[in-house]
Amino acid sequence: MGRPGSTAEARPELTLAIAPGGEDEARAFYCGALGLREVGDDSGDILLETDSDRLRIRLHAGEPEGARRQRLSLLAPEGSFLQQRALSGAFQRNKRHDFLGYTRCFTNDPWGNLVEIFAVL
Repeated sequence: MGRPGSTAEARPELTLAIAPGGEDEARAFYCGALGLREVGDDSGDILLETDSDRLRIRLHAGEPEGARRQRLSLLAPEGSFLQQRALSGAFQRNKRHDFLGYTRCFTNDPWGNLVEIFAVL
């Protein structure tokens, strides 16, 4: 939630580490392959949002001490670019995990972070 009296809602935010100098590669993967929208640059970090605007993703160049790989789960709504990519075979799919009208696909970003995609069948 925002400040009292404001209508702004806080969005969940996930920070993923990318290699220093990897901003162009990150944009190609997250905006190109996954279809996320870049919404700005904050203190050198790249800010992305999903189609539903419910999740903000911060890409931070440079791994903090003790950083470990992250897991990002995305919902690919019907008719979305991400759903089309998932169902076209662009990502690894395990049909054993199809359930309740969704399929589950996996890929990794160039830095080893796991991206899990739930796409409407």
